[in-house]
Amino acid sequence: MLSKRCRGGFPVETTVTIAAESPLSTKGTYSPQPMGFLRVSISPAAAIADGAQWHLRPIEEWPNPEVWHNSGETVSYPAGTYTLVFKSIPGWNVPVSKTGTISAGKTLITSGSYNLAVTPTPTVTPSPTASPTATPTPVPPGYLKVTIYPSQAVSVGAQWRLRPVGSDPNPTIWNHSGQMVAYPPGTYTLVFKPLEGWNSPNEVTGIINSGSSLSTYGLYSSQ
Repeated sequence: MLSKRCRGGFPVETTVTIAAESPLSTKGTYSPQPMGFLRVSISPAAAIADGAQWHLRPIEEWPNPEVWHNSGETVSYPAGTYTLVFKSIPGWNVPVSKTGTISAGKTLITSGSYNLAVTPTPTVTPSPTASPTATPTPVPPGYLKVTIYPSQAVSVGAQWRLRPVGSDPNPTIWNHSGQMVAYPPGTYTLVFKPLEGWNSPNEVTGIINSGSSLSTYGLYSSQ
């Protein structure tokens, strides 16, 4: 007895019986396997620069970590149902996996957007009121670190600074991307340096707490 087990464009499974001293011949016919195409765009550019990629796997099968594709790449797949997964990279939240169908002869276009894993704003804790006769105690500063994206904006002078709420910014005090700066506790507005050919990130208002470190980011976009 001979059994052939095939899938896709291969011949179907066939069972035959071989009799003693009796020649037997059979045949199998291969057919082209229907193929479809998938193109996935990944954003933002900073995530792509850090290694963001995508991969398809059949339903309920684990992904092959060696087969990752770049943003914008068009890849052919046998027609069927798949799950789109995205590569984990440090410092970024991965897009949610998607399940869909690749149809023969058609190109499916989709996208995935990574988000920066930003440290949450610390909870404000009111300071106790000092006694009128107590000796003033120096208040430790708080710290802020701001990372600027993309690297092209940083290379042409993108910077940041803090100003107290209601005050005009001092254009002479600009800080570099990734720089950790100490500030007295209080409420501030984070502003970004204007650049020719770039849209600056929106201003953000928040609180610097004594002894706390806060990290955030700003994303410039080209005009």
